[in-house]
Parts: sequence; C-alpha cells; structure tokens
Amino acid sequence: MVEEVESEFNSRIQYQTELVSKLAKIYKLARENIEKSHKVQSKHYNKRHKAVFFQIGDLVMLKTHYLSNKLKKFTKKLAYRWDGVYKISKVESPVTYELQGLDGNCVGVHNVKNLKLYFDRPAPLSNSS
Repeated sequence: MVEEVESEFNSRIQYQTELVSKLAKIYKLARENIEKSHKVQSKHYNKRHKAVFFQIGDLVMLKTHYLSNKLKKFTKKLAYRWDGVYKISKVESPVTYELQGLDGNCVGVHNVKNLKLYFDRPAPLSNSS
C-alpha cells in the first residue's frame, strides 16, 4: 500500500514537471509566432501609411459622425462630412490634439484620424462684362 502511494506520488510529480515543460515550450512557440505575425503586419501597414502631424496654430477640420434620423427626416448620406475650421491649441500626444474654435472656445481633444488640414479656398474670380 505504501508502494502504491509512493509510485502514484512520483507519477504526479513527473506529470507536473512534464506539463510545465510542455507549457513553457508552447508559450515560447506562441510568442515567436506572435512576433513573426507582428513583423509581417507592420510591414504591410507601413507600406502605405503616411504619418500626419499638426502644430499648434494649424487650422484643421473635424470629421462629423452624424446618424440618420427618420423622425427628423435627416439622412447621414447627405450630411457634411467635415465640420468647421478649428485651431490646434495643444498637442496632447502625437495622435491626439486639443482643438479650439476660431472664437476661442475649447472644442475638446480629438484623434488625428478625425482631423484634416484646412486649406483656405481662393476667392472666386469675378466676371467683368
């Protein structure tokens, strides 16, 4: 009876050590696959990615996120895609900027993906007859 307990105990310890070593190998393999996948995905992403940076004082437009509303007879499809002209007042991080309206009111902090540089349109040519 004592021999059975000792042999069962030894097999448990052996099982535990084998399990830990197998899990360590699997973890290492998974980590290597994640790193390889990250390299491939970043290579494809960086092919066409163009970094956008704004400076304090730049004029930008803010992307709108309207929703259609049947009761108000409003369709998102016909709404303006970009709103107003805002000024960059503070750089929170390379991808977040604090905006303020031209009147000086703070609009909030927005991500760079929702901003685009504002270009002033030239004055229309007048037709002199």
